Amino acid sequence: SNSNSNNSSSSSQALPAATIESIWAIIAAVLLGQEAPQDKTVATEAAVRLVASLACLALRPEEAHSLAPHNSHMAKLLLQVARIDQAGLKTAISKLPATKQQNVQKLLRDEISSSTTAPASTSPSGGGAGFSAAPKARIELKLKF
Repeated sequence: SNSNSNNSSSSSQALPAATIESIWAIIAAVLLGQEAPQDKTVATEAAVRLVASLACLALRPEEAHSLAPHNSHMAKLLLQVARIDQAGLKTAISKLPATKQQNVQKLLRDEISSSTTAPASTSPSGGGAGFSAAPKARIELKLKF
């Protein structure tokens, strides 16, 4: 009976959008704030593994509703990693199993296509340390495996 009560309460425990953005801003700050090259490599690999695992979970019908709000933030984290360590990002993604590679690539494609079709500046400027204040620079990742 515990499993039934957990399933029924999961939909009522959705995080507010501001909380989700804050969580991903903190993750980005921790992972991307590394200075030493070996730390940057570890941070890049950690970001890729985290996003790849969550992206796989988001494809499950029972998890999709709770993880969907995270998709854009996960993609933006990887785009930030690409700005800092593009070679490391490609290497980390290439180490993933094929299905996880495909999920990460889909996540990135969806984010890039949605950012090119979104209205300009829908968020207030200077929106904290999160992702919304980042300029909409065009980034091309050619990830062919």
